[in-house]
Amino acid sequence: VSHGVTQALQTQVLFPSGGWSVVGLGPLFHAPDWFLEGMALYFSGAPGAEQEIDLRGASLANRLLSLEELADFNDVPDLGLAYMEAHSIAGYIAEEFGEESLGKLLAAVAAQPRNDIDATLSEVVGIDLRTLNRRWQRYAKKRYWPLIREKESPEGVARELRIPVQGHAADAAWAASGEGLA
Repeated sequence: VSHGVTQALQTQVLFPSGGWSVVGLGPLFHAPDWFLEGMALYFSGAPGAEQEIDLRGASLANRLLSLEELADFNDVPDLGLAYMEAHSIAGYIAEEFGEESLGKLLAAVAAQPRNDIDATLSEVVGIDLRTLNRRWQRYAKKRYWPLIREKESPEGVARELRIPVQGHAADAAWAASGEGLA
């Protein structure tokens, strides 16, 4: 299925009487761009190697945008990366909750055009936007950083560290070797 065919389907679901397009109107229906574009990309197939490299680099450097930041692609600093993140998010939702959950989310948005995505996610897949964001970012790291696949999530075993360094706060992060914190 092509990207355009999926967007035509989205348009039919969201605007059954016709006359509109989902392109650029996601925020109007509280369907964020990461969802609409991610769904279209997911059903059009796997990303290319170059896109995978960009997503891997952003994931390993802790530069993935949050789902809130990806709500409107007009506001993102790197549009290509935003599309790759959206594709990855849709892939995560399909893998974790079943491919049919993407269609159920779209139908839930269409049923209540003033609904917000947080409530829709909770209703359809049982988690809120913040939880989805945290789990998806962890999923991306596990996918691209094999050394942490078997390690437990930091929030599961410790509290967040903020280390004061000459009047500034420094965040702890996994060392590139995966052996400890840096």
